[in-house]
Amino acid sequence: MREVIEQCAKALEQDPLNVSVRSSFAFLLSLGKAYDRGLAEAQKAMKMDASHWLPHFAIGLSYALRGEFAAARPAAERSVRAAPWWAQALGLLAGVLAQLGETERADELVTRLTDMRPAGLPIYHFVCSGNDAAAHWLAQMIEDRDPIAPAWSCLKPIRASPLWPALAKMISCHLRR
Repeated sequence: MREVIEQCAKALEQDPLNVSVRSSFAFLLSLGKAYDRGLAEAQKAMKMDASHWLPHFAIGLSYALRGEFAAARPAAERSVRAAPWWAQALGLLAGVLAQLGETERADELVTRLTDMRPAGLPIYHFVCSGNDAAAHWLAQMIEDRDPIAPAWSCLKPIRASPLWPALAKMISCHLRR
């Protein structure tokens, strides 16, 4: 994970106004538990382009990973409004809504995710503390060769799952392809 963050930081040095790179950097920092720094980077990205979906996702993710679901909700909602096709944004919003007790709307989003592709289901289950389910869906992402799948594997609860040894092997094979 540290390697990926360093590569992203180098890319950001070369192109500091790239909203996607800055937002990805924020996303990775938050996954690495540098929540405040991730939040600050996402807010910088949002100042560059408030209509871009990725800074909102990174902000929502940072708050959700800290357990601050009410704070995560507005950013997660904006991310979904800006990119309703992006499964991970839907997964984040569904998890946040479930944690806030809005299970009916969360269930509707999960149904949409199930009909799309599995990329949003690991984050949904992770936000809802369903770590084994998150690991299961992460395995599906890896099988589908989703390029973002290895980033989710850095989360400690995923590594605590009994499915982790098999996932680690899958990720290793995925990265060698």
